[in-house]
Amino acid sequence: MLVAALLHWQWSRDPSLLQDASTKAIAGLINVLLWASTVWYAKNGINDTASVVGLCAALQAWAVTKA
Repeated sequence: MLVAALLHWQWSRDPSLLQDASTKAIAGLINVLLWASTVWYAKNGINDTASVVGLCAALQAWAVTKA
């Protein structure tokens, strides 16, 4: 998640990077990892964590597509 934090920090410093295809691709890959983690947690019965990670994935997907 350090990569996600650095990406979001970079976007906060320069919002024009939200339009850059490479940073959107990185955000997309991070989002895939978040959704995969959500599924894994849910399959293993760790529902509280699955809910939080799923919410983070949904929020990030919304934020990236909104930009």
